Amino acid sequence: MKKLILSVAMLAFFFTSSHAQFDIEKLFGGANIAFVKPIGDFSDVANGGISVNLFGGYQLTDKLGVGLEYGEGITAGIERDSNGVDITSGIFGAQLFSLRSIQAKSWYRFTTGTVRPYVGVGIGAAQVGEPDATDINGDVTLAGAKRWGLGVSAELGISINGFSLSYSFNVNGKGPEEPVFNANIKDLSVNFHRFAAGYIYNF
Repeated sequence: MKKLILSVAMLAFFFTSSHAQFDIEKLFGGANIAFVKPIGDFSDVANGGISVNLFGGYQLTDKLGVGLEYGEGITAGIERDSNGVDITSGIFGAQLFSLRSIQAKSWYRFTTGTVRPYVGVGIGAAQVGEPDATDINGDVTLAGAKRWGLGVSAELGISINGFSLSYSFNVNGKGPEEPVFNANIKDLSVNFHRFAAGYIYNF
């Protein structure tokens, strides 16, 4: 998996360096916070959650940019009784799932003015994990299962003077092969919607 992450980073670097002479004013970076809404089979075992995402890149043209995006998210798991009725959303405790991704990404902005609608696509590595159980001192007593896989995203958004709103569809790999706390996530395809608000800074 380290090789996959390194390959993603090298892809973005070589794609950027293969174009025109480097210009620091073409660099950009930003961050956003998002609401995560599980969909498909994943919605049967997890409720909504939040994610924080950092990204940076280089403008190849006035409209096309490439770079990297790193995301960390968490969703509340769903626990059911023997009749399949929800009994807790698991905001605390073991019924939580972590979502992590690092992707090589490209963004295309349709205009060059103050208001800039855009689309973005990304591909890279994604991880789905269970939390670690800890004692009162914060020491790990039982490690939750985690699994890396393929991550893909498609984004649609708009930025106004740097402030941005966006929606993205995300494929975040699969659940662990041998879950420790929640067997329902075993080999489950993890897909979700992401509704984000953030800021893009151009150097």
